[in-house]
Amino acid sequence: MKALTIRQPWANLVISGRKPVENRSRATQFRGLVAIHSSKDLYPAETVDAWKMARERGLGDVPPTQAEEYGSVLGVATLVGTCEQSDSPWFTGPIGWVFTRPLRFERPVAMKGALGLWAISATFLPAIEEQLRLAVFEAGRQAEISAGFETACRGCGCSESRCCEGGCCWVADAWCSACQDKSEVAEMRTVIPGHGGKA
Repeated sequence: MKALTIRQPWANLVISGRKPVENRSRATQFRGLVAIHSSKDLYPAETVDAWKMARERGLGDVPPTQAEEYGSVLGVATLVGTCEQSDSPWFTGPIGWVFTRPLRFERPVAMKGALGLWAISATFLPAIEEQLRLAVFEAGRQAEISAGFETACRGCGCSESRCCEGGCCWVADAWCSACQDKSEVAEMRTVIPGHGGKA
């Protein structure tokens, strides 16, 4: 599998789907699945640039990067082409690598990166494949929940196809046993004036 190392916070923005175009200095003929790897070093200027660009172009907040999101494969996305012009507000050129269908891993896979497109060592492929399997399953589960075919817990987001670690069961409408205390607090708020009924 090919991988592309991207500095933070740009790597997080790409893998979240918010930044579909990654700015590069040269094009590539490669098309297909690419592991999105974040560089291990912190670049404060990159973070400032991202915040500034997001603010000036109305692109929403740039979330902080967590420690485990440095020097790791964060997920995968499909490289579908390159461009010299783009409507994306993130595009600054001169070349844009266009990504679609990003899937974020639940647990980043730590490894060293490299320049350009590089091949992931066979040593790390089992961990990458396991995280990819989980990411595909989770994407499908979220689609089922969004379509109303599966119910998710209002507290933690677990569902029939994926219960809490250690197990859980339904105790009330859209609340699991692990979140029972949260459901009781939510019900209390509905009857206490001034709380608006929101959990």
